[in-house]
Amino acid sequence: MVDISDVANWNDSHNRNIRALYVQDIWDPTDAVRLIVGGRYDDYSDFGNTFNPRASVSWDVTDKYQLIATYGSAFRAPTFGELYNINNPSIVGNPDVQPEEIQTAELGFNAALSKRSQAKATLFYNYIEDIIAPRPQTGVAYSDNIGELEVLGVELEYSTRLKDGSSLGLNYTYQDPTNKLTNSRASDVPLHRANFTYNYRYSRYLTAFAGVLYESALAREVNDVRSGVSDQVTVDLALSWRNQAENVQLTASIYNLMDEDLVDPSPAAMLSDYPNAGRSLMLEVQLMERLD
Repeated sequence: MVDISDVANWNDSHNRNIRALYVQDIWDPTDAVRLIVGGRYDDYSDFGNTFNPRASVSWDVTDKYQLIATYGSAFRAPTFGELYNINNPSIVGNPDVQPEEIQTAELGFNAALSKRSQAKATLFYNYIEDIIAPRPQTGVAYSDNIGELEVLGVELEYSTRLKDGSSLGLNYTYQDPTNKLTNSRASDVPLHRANFTYNYRYSRYLTAFAGVLYESALAREVNDVRSGVSDQVTVDLALSWRNQAENVQLTASIYNLMDEDLVDPSPAAMLSDYPNAGRSLMLEVQLMERLD
């Protein structure tokens, strides 16, 4: 055995100090209008500082209908691996990498259809710049800010509470992601995503849950010759029982009920995608202490 930790580590010892300041103000110019304005300043010792504002305005058109408009920005700090990795045969770090930045804008409409039912519709726009990704070169690739992504989409949501205490929820999202560098559809992002949930309340002590998640096919990277990831459907079930004292709860869950071959896409250099778990079962016991 040879100790190579002094000469061949994949990363050295590094420190990061963070200072941050956050300010927010809420103002109600009328009984029906609320304005929220805020901002956050972050200072990182290893790559510098960033300021991200946020603003939203909500208008209660009537007791049942509400309009909401928001704008904000955020960032993702580069990891120590993206900054400092060394001696890696595939990709090395780059101390000059800057954080990823995202700007978001949303316009939403909320409607109280009844005392038990609600519906929401949201238009959203996201613009991400300085995406951190490997930059190919002769030999080993290195981390760099090379990507720009634009996403335009809509999200629809409906929820209702039944008379017996059960609840039903539906959610659908359409998004059109564009890689601005290649002017083509962005990889690894589904165009369609739908989610259905049903919570059944048999009694105060016994409840059941069913959930179905659908994601449409995923496109590959431009230089990836493999076929795209096909549509995926996940079905989850759960059954919960609570004793009369309400201090013990048992939950039995089944994930991926249909035992589908679910995967997450991998980079073009890999032969296969990242596999997710097949059908799995979990039994959870919760003991709760009541404080009188």
